[in-house]
Amino acid sequence: MSGALGGLVRLVLGLVLLAAGLDASPAAAQPTAGDDCAIFAPLRDERDRALAARIQGGPRAVYSEAEATARGVRNWRAYLTDGLIRDQSVRALEAFCRDFPLRTEGSRLDAYVEAALHYAAIHDGGPGLMAGTRIVDWRARISDPGFAAWLAAGALPDGRNLRRLRLAGTAPMVLALLDEWRMAAPPITNPDACTDGIASAALARLGNDRAAALGVMDRLLGAPPGSAAADPVAAVSQFCRAFPLSPPAADPAAALADALLHFVRLEAGDPRALATLSSPAFGDWVAQADGSDLGAHRLLRLAGTAPVVLALLDAFPAPTPAPATLPEACRPDDAWSYYVLREDDLDALAARPERRAALGELIGQDFASQGALLRRVEAALGGLDGCNAALARAIIDEVAVVTRWGLGAEAMAAFVLELPEALRASVTPFAGLTSPTRAGLEAAIRRDLDAALAAQRRAEAARWAAVVAGRTQPRSAVPAPLDPGGSLDALILGLAPGPEAEPEPPAPDDDAAAPAAPEAPLTPVVPPAGVTLPDSERRALANSLPFDVFDAIEPMFERPFASADTLERRAAADIEAALEPRTRADFERYLTEIEPLIGPQSALTVNQALVDALTALPAVQPVAPATLDRIERLAEVAFIDERLFTAAVQHPTNVELAPVPVEELDVLIRTARRPVPAVTAPLRPFVADCGCLRPLDGVVYAFYPSWLQDPDALGTVGRIDLSLTSHLAYFAVRLSGAREVQAERLHWQEGFGGGFVAQVHRHYTEAHLAIQLDDWTEWSPAAKERAARLIAEAAAEGAARAPLGWANLLSWRVFDRFLSSRLDGVTLYFSDFAHPAAHIDGQAARRVGDVVRALRRELDPRLSINVAFDLPAERAGGADAGDPITAVFLGMADVLGVEGRIGWTREDRSRVVDMVLVFLDRPTRSSKKRLHRGIEAAFAGQVREDVLRMVVPVIPPNGHAEIHHLVPELQDGRVSLELRERAFSQLRDDFSFFNDNFRGVGFWPPPLDEQAGYADVIKAIEDAFWIRKSDDLLTAWSQAMPRVCAVVCPNRTAFRFVLAALFLAGLAVAVTSRLSCRFCTDIAERLLLLPILATAFLLTFFVVAICDPWLRTEAFELLALMVVALFAYLVVVSIARLRRDEDP
Repeated sequence: MSGALGGLVRLVLGLVLLAAGLDASPAAAQPTAGDDCAIFAPLRDERDRALAARIQGGPRAVYSEAEATARGVRNWRAYLTDGLIRDQSVRALEAFCRDFPLRTEGSRLDAYVEAALHYAAIHDGGPGLMAGTRIVDWRARISDPGFAAWLAAGALPDGRNLRRLRLAGTAPMVLALLDEWRMAAPPITNPDACTDGIASAALARLGNDRAAALGVMDRLLGAPPGSAAADPVAAVSQFCRAFPLSPPAADPAAALADALLHFVRLEAGDPRALATLSSPAFGDWVAQADGSDLGAHRLLRLAGTAPVVLALLDAFPAPTPAPATLPEACRPDDAWSYYVLREDDLDALAARPERRAALGELIGQDFASQGALLRRVEAALGGLDGCNAALARAIIDEVAVVTRWGLGAEAMAAFVLELPEALRASVTPFAGLTSPTRAGLEAAIRRDLDAALAAQRRAEAARWAAVVAGRTQPRSAVPAPLDPGGSLDALILGLAPGPEAEPEPPAPDDDAAAPAAPEAPLTPVVPPAGVTLPDSERRALANSLPFDVFDAIEPMFERPFASADTLERRAAADIEAALEPRTRADFERYLTEIEPLIGPQSALTVNQALVDALTALPAVQPVAPATLDRIERLAEVAFIDERLFTAAVQHPTNVELAPVPVEELDVLIRTARRPVPAVTAPLRPFVADCGCLRPLDGVVYAFYPSWLQDPDALGTVGRIDLSLTSHLAYFAVRLSGAREVQAERLHWQEGFGGGFVAQVHRHYTEAHLAIQLDDWTEWSPAAKERAARLIAEAAAEGAARAPLGWANLLSWRVFDRFLSSRLDGVTLYFSDFAHPAAHIDGQAARRVGDVVRALRRELDPRLSINVAFDLPAERAGGADAGDPITAVFLGMADVLGVEGRIGWTREDRSRVVDMVLVFLDRPTRSSKKRLHRGIEAAFAGQVREDVLRMVVPVIPPNGHAEIHHLVPELQDGRVSLELRERAFSQLRDDFSFFNDNFRGVGFWPPPLDEQAGYADVIKAIEDAFWIRKSDDLLTAWSQAMPRVCAVVCPNRTAFRFVLAALFLAGLAVAVTSRLSCRFCTDIAERLLLLPILATAFLLTFFVVAICDPWLRTEAFELLALMVVALFAYLVVVSIARLRRDEDP
């Protein structure tokens, strides 16, 4: 019936819209964005008053007059029965739309008209099967307090609830259910409506939905999958009887097909619709009041069309399942983690289908214990981590271990050693025989033992027969009389008929019998050449053969045989028969010895259900090949948290792609998650021999996670080029805990040559300490103060110097102790900053400001403070909801030094935060622009520019080769963005954008010289940030001699000592020469000490002044000071000479 109604609806709407001059397509009937229920205006021009009256019957069916009046519908009886769709009818339909929401992918107007006709058909009813009267108020029956309980009582043992399913069916099905409730009688089905002919006609009407309908019938009828497909006609007939329709339709086949298609649409919209409708939790919920003034509102919605029922299912809150008790190894923890997919991880993911197949091969195998099966499962899966091993153990422990009868392995091994060598291989497999009963095992052992002994008997007989055949000799051809009846020799040689041969009958003669011919004399027959076992071999064989074997072949002496093979076969048969008694005795003896070894054993048989449970382990969940292909470029790319990793998986090429399925995404996250290792070894050198920091046009900030000292962390132990890194932050401390804040510090400062700070300062790079803050959104004011103290304590450790041991004293690096050992700054990374919940009412920015201000009070004022966080996620609702980035920067305006002022200057003392580092997610081409837009919306003028120059976007250092950027191209007079497929093109575009709009670029982790594409990344950094030509003369000279400065600058403290030593040596020679004429004339002048020292000093001073950044700024002043000092010295000497003429 619903199919016919749908056809009528489409026809009516087409005519109405055509008359209105509108397009009759479904898109034309879509509601406006502002009011989803303002869609009924096209029905005003409906000419068919009968149809319009039926549409008006929808609101009449679900509302009483009082309820309609409460919804603004006036003169109920007049305006909703006249067959004219006018203001009151539209108002009633809009109320119907709001009270009975639906879900459809097609036209909402079509769906609501069909729903109105559906409810009108229920209200109008028809001849009742039991009463023969119309159903005047069907709502009274549904809202009866006992109706919901009656529905619940329709639950079957298999979990189906046919009554609730029928209430969610078509209008005739609902009418039949209401008749059944009214009469309190079992459903009565018209036998003429469920014949095979009607069922066949209904099947024919299903068309392309036939397969889906057959599957739905299996679930509605509780039959095994495929049952309906095996006998469709019988299945439809059974469905007709289980889901009766009322009243009898003019076309029963069409009504039956409509009923089936109704459930097909329900499952298409919600695959679990039938199970949810039958569930007791849904039954309890649908019977409850929902706050509407309509009685039994949810039950009324349940009796609607498929779109109405789907909307009701959407509103049903899925019951929270009882929390599963996970093994300890699988419980979520707050361990410090990072995310990276290694090459071997990708290989293991690609091999998961093979591992699942390996589990399938275990079906039917028996194992002595759960432990043995677990070890076999781990071997099949290539090893399991702690969580998967615990889950597998829990699954296997649920499998019942049955008692089977078998042979003890150790006792059986000892028994086998006592057997003859030829029998061991056949009896050894007995140790693997098992049976549910002892009798069954004994029967199997008897069968296999008898077969093994028979094989041994045949082998022994063949061996002795071969010995006998080797003793045969050719038989001489001598005449010998033969018995006409056939002697034994003739029989053996095939020369005489056997005893069963009958004489040929004489030819019949009609006349008298002919006289008998004289009998011919017997002629000796000469046998052909053959072999025989001569009597001369009797003694030798008697001595070499066992007695029973010799007795078996003794009749064969001097007997003729056609060939040695014939004799050997005859001998083997006779010997085997002779050995039978001995074999039987061995059989009974071995069986007597084996029977005590039989005993009960625990056995576990692998079945399909167990394998299905094991294949649900996270370790074997498959990942589609297409997903593996798309994430291949993420190999060895590390991410600081799960959200950034997830964004990279969804957009590995920086381009919007179809989302990765949730199940596969969970597998990838579990695979990539790595706990942070605790590195306790002394800090190893991690800086490349690259010289000091070059002049950069911006900041190049890098985070150095402490676990990079572990070779297994990222698959490589590389070094950093600090000549292109202005700031290096050691990522080594984590603060966590909501109430009691705890610091988790990693071993970071101790090391050869003074540790991290000294190694960084050698290259004139700023050394920072990066600290991850977890649970910061839950910190109280006291917790924030404690966190600030812990951070200050961790930063104070950066000032520690390595002890002056012999290793340092004997090395060139001893001069590094004279470098600054103080940290330059602290960077606070606020984890989970991107979560939308953190930005409700600007809470995130306010809490960040509280922590930063508390830290400023505790921290050494010479240390700068930076904040780092992920790019906040966009709010639901798009641009209209506002970007959280704007709220974040406005909320941090006070710590950024721009609160309430437009004329902010860099010297403003209220500034607390030096830099804001923002981790961008992919695609960066959109996230970087969103970050820029968010800041632009927060500030204006010079303030905006200054805030932008405080922001440093952070990206991974690798995985950029195949990420291409969009370039505008002119096509057909229009500008379109096209991908430029050039390696690292997007990275270069990002660097250019960062340099133009922000303070620089950041990396987590840093670029390492052993990473793939390292040279290209360094080249891109040079092109974007390196100032190749400096206005400063000495800086320009330093760039002209990079090899010299690469040695001098990192070791500048040593060269400063050399420069000071040369200066002091020259000064000492000059003073000594002035005081001692002998030293001056005999040593200084002869050895040219002063010219040599002056030349060495000037050359060293020139080199150090060029390559030492500190001395470079003071070179001219120092040189001028030395010239003045030298001039003053000469003046003093000259004056002294004038006053003492006697001095030489």
